[in-house]
Amino acid sequence: MTRVESIKKYIEPEWERIIARHRHQSGGGYVSGREIMQEHTRLADTVIRRLVRSCIEDAILPKDAALTMVALGGYGREELNPHSDIDLLILYDRSGFPEPALEGTAKRVVTDLWDVGFEVGNVARTISECRQAAAEDGESRTAMLEARYILGDQELYKKFEREIKTRAMRKGANRYILNRIEDWQKDLGNPNRTLYVQEPHIKEGVGGLREAHISKWISRVRFDLQEIPELASNGILPKSAVDDYESALDFLWRVRNELHYIAGRRSDVLSFQFQERVAKALGYEDSKRHLAEERLMQDYFLHARWIHECARMVILQSRREPTWISRKMDTINAKPLTSGLIILREKIRFKQGALEEALKSGDAALLVMEMFYRRAELDILISVASRKQIVETLHRVGPKFGACLRTQNRFLELLELPNGVGDALRDMHNLGVLSAMVPEFEGLRSLVRYDHYHKYTTDEHTLTAVSNLDDRIVETAQKNGELLPVLSALNPKERVSLRLGMLLHDIGKGAPGELGHVERGMPLTNRILTRLRTLRDGQRDDVMFLVEKHHLKSNTAQRRNLDDPAVVERYTEEIGSLKRARMLYLLTYGDIRAVDPELWTGWSAALLHKLYAQTERCLRGEALVSPGQLAALAEASVERLGEEWKERVHEHFRLMGGGRMPFYSIREIAEQAQAVDEFAGGASCALRIFSESEAYSTAVFAAKDRIGMFADLAGALTATGVEILSADLNSRSDGAAVDTLHFSGDETDGLKEQIVEAFEQAQRGELDIDGHIEDRRRRGSQKHRTAHTPPMARFNNDDSADYTIIDVRAADRIGLLYTIAKTLSDAHLDISLAKISTAAYRSVCIFYVADETGAKVQDRERLEAAVNALHEALENGAES
Repeated sequence: MTRVESIKKYIEPEWERIIARHRHQSGGGYVSGREIMQEHTRLADTVIRRLVRSCIEDAILPKDAALTMVALGGYGREELNPHSDIDLLILYDRSGFPEPALEGTAKRVVTDLWDVGFEVGNVARTISECRQAAAEDGESRTAMLEARYILGDQELYKKFEREIKTRAMRKGANRYILNRIEDWQKDLGNPNRTLYVQEPHIKEGVGGLREAHISKWISRVRFDLQEIPELASNGILPKSAVDDYESALDFLWRVRNELHYIAGRRSDVLSFQFQERVAKALGYEDSKRHLAEERLMQDYFLHARWIHECARMVILQSRREPTWISRKMDTINAKPLTSGLIILREKIRFKQGALEEALKSGDAALLVMEMFYRRAELDILISVASRKQIVETLHRVGPKFGACLRTQNRFLELLELPNGVGDALRDMHNLGVLSAMVPEFEGLRSLVRYDHYHKYTTDEHTLTAVSNLDDRIVETAQKNGELLPVLSALNPKERVSLRLGMLLHDIGKGAPGELGHVERGMPLTNRILTRLRTLRDGQRDDVMFLVEKHHLKSNTAQRRNLDDPAVVERYTEEIGSLKRARMLYLLTYGDIRAVDPELWTGWSAALLHKLYAQTERCLRGEALVSPGQLAALAEASVERLGEEWKERVHEHFRLMGGGRMPFYSIREIAEQAQAVDEFAGGASCALRIFSESEAYSTAVFAAKDRIGMFADLAGALTATGVEILSADLNSRSDGAAVDTLHFSGDETDGLKEQIVEAFEQAQRGELDIDGHIEDRRRRGSQKHRTAHTPPMARFNNDDSADYTIIDVRAADRIGLLYTIAKTLSDAHLDISLAKISTAAYRSVCIFYVADETGAKVQDRERLEAAVNALHEALENGAES
């Protein structure tokens, strides 16, 4: 048996034993992540010792050679995850050391480690070379800071400790610390980065292991401390942080270990591909309301948040070493802000002794709330020392944090401010103050819904939504200058209602129960508002309205025909006032943008603004469409095309029916007229593509109307790779179909010709649409399971006077729209209007349909058969 085979024979059962120990639950718990890493470390140590001994036995290395094997980095910390690299320093004394012995030993050890399955990074250095590397290279210095003896010349290692781990580390300490902090601030400490991402990087992400490492390196050099209890005992961290921080670290270690085992390689991204398997392996189970991976990710975010907060405290307190002179200068340079707050070095801080005095007088809650008010008002950060003080003393304030009327008033005044409110609330949440003020909000902390729809956890989504209501953010979010005037029309008290409504709109998601989150949230909201005694009755009513109706505007704008006066009138009746129309408009914008910034497009903005404008006209008693408006629109369209188009444009208005025309842009009307003219000239169909927004393109399509025509068009679009955002389908009274579609992306060379050719093939039955779908699915990205999202289809005969509405919700997939349209056409239902909303693997499609005569479908059995056919088609076509 060869040497490598012998070592493999030793490693394999040891590896299996460690995995079994990692996954074995005993006494209600699992073995800690640290213990598993230590076992992998000891396994690597044993293999290295055997290899070095083999070098001695084979006379490659003299027995008394001045050579030491030193573990570096994570291996040096005894934090070796299953497939992590082994960082190895071969330390030697050049004097009298034979060069062939060094080369032969290094080659055997490193080569054999690779051959038996370890990933190795190695370097051979003398102490002098180590000293030089520590001075010149921050990464080498950091790695050697965590060096650990494995075997070899112990005196040589002791000299290394004295010369490198002690003396050399002191030289240039300030520069080393500043460099590490600068690197951290560029990446992990960047306030624009968030730990709440769907597929977090356990090592390099915000709140990941790298932040824990950086804080440990810096505190070792600055304070000669690195263990959490030492940092807490010396006032660097709150003493209450010790247990939570160490639990958080161990959780991340266990997750990383499991991820490595499952992947069979070094894999540090907790991707959708692995989340379910990791969760189940770590003992999480599906429940009625939550998938196992949702519960895993909630725990992940809870722990990562605490690692980030503690690492931030350590790192920022290490920026400079306090001296008597610096403390004296701080006293001189401090700028008084209030009786208990100062500004120093561009940070807001408690005046020395102020918080302790406030605790004695019973005003601590007010002082803390004042700090967050000033944080928002002045757009200035809170110092690390003050953050630590808040964490340390919050429990002493007591459970009735927000009972004081003055504290309530300051909280509501914070919500009035034009900017900085979301950032202040996020700081309050991270430090536990928001949950002290609104205990019900704690139920949202790190709450994950694994639907691939919301980009963030529920608490982060909510706080981002509140931030989206800042004046400066609204101004940048405007697509056509439509949002800021609406926000400016609200008075300060109405802004408070809007922000409270946003803060509480998802509060029910954190409460148990079988009802929907709105129904669960209403009693919670009422309880919160009752405690806020300084709110006016009108404000309470507005907040309750916003929480109850926060889906109304988006559902109406994205899922109903905004050209139907009955839809607008019904929506207006539910709103009741222009004030609430403004509030709900702004809340819906903030909510959509906080789900995923990419969802706030020119198209979504246009839909919301159209509904708001129609509602405003309705509330003012104005007609939605006036003859003068139609005449002006027709003249503007003629002006765009030229006087020779006047007769054809007016005919287009007459045949389309004037009521819907005001809801198209002048460019769209002009393109419709040209497309119909081209089709009337003898073409089988006409297609015109243009772009009025960077977010989407518009296509106007004209052809002979018939049942199934849109299914052929949807198939052609699917075959050519076009992703439809919305489809507005119309039939002129002369039998011409005029469809206006919006799709993501820009027109590419040849796209128009490809779509027309595919449509003509589909009409002749020559287009293998199913084959195109299958081919695109094979080349597309893999979808992952979502929670509680089976396909759903239902009909509605109440919301439109002329059409039956069929709502379809399903996991998004290639060819979904074609599948639905084909199923409806097979049921001999004519599609008049289609509205498609697709984001993050979920689609909501709404179809206005009629029977063969163009009337609403009144036959209930026929409708139920169509809905059943849709369910079957969606189930059968779902991807595995």
